[in-house]
Formats: sequence, C-alpha cells, structure tokens
Amino acid sequence: MSNVAVAMPRKTRGPWAVAFAKLARDRAAMASLAVFLLIVLACVSAPLYAKWAGVDPFASTLDAVIQIDGADVPVMEQSTEGLGLGYTPLGPTWRLGNYFLGADSQGRDVMARMLYGG
Repeated sequence: MSNVAVAMPRKTRGPWAVAFAKLARDRAAMASLAVFLLIVLACVSAPLYAKWAGVDPFASTLDAVIQIDGADVPVMEQSTEGLGLGYTPLGPTWRLGNYFLGADSQGRDVMARMLYGG
C-alpha cells in the first residue's frame, strides 16, 4: 500500500454566503433591516386597516361625520381659521379606527394614506 497523501479540495463559501455573514454581524444593518421589514409589513397591511376603519384613503369626505364618545363629530368643521379653506380638518382622535391621526384638507384619513404611501 502506498502512503501518498491526496489533497482534497476545500469547499469554500460562495459570495452570497460571505455577504450574508458580514451583514448578520453588523448590528446597525440588522436594525435597519428590521425597521425596513416593519415598514413593508405596515404597507402590505394598509388595505386591511382601511377596510377595518371603514375609510377610503383616496376619496374626499368633506361632509363625513364620525362618532367619538357617542357624539357625532364632523370630519371637516366650517371655520375661518386653519388652512384658510373655510374648513378645519379633524385633528388626531388617538382612537384605533378611523381618523387615528386625523384628516387632511380633503377630509381623508391621514393614517390610511400614510400606510398606503409607506
């Protein structure tokens, strides 16, 4: 028998594996990836939020009325202040549901529009 040593080729990692390993070691990159994935998840869930809140983020609702604490509150109140449009939009209600972040100058739900826009 011969005692000749044969060199076996080493299996090296591919460029994608090396890049992913470097990325996984970088804490700032992983935190940024987590924030990015959270934003993507929020954008994907935008239609669910709009349906649940009962709002259309693309339709003007200048004459809409919502209920807050059992009282009817108009989304756009007639006013000479604010944006100078003759109306003042509803501010944040901080209640889960429609108009969580308030309304814009056209009476559209700001939270729903923000989720759709990302």
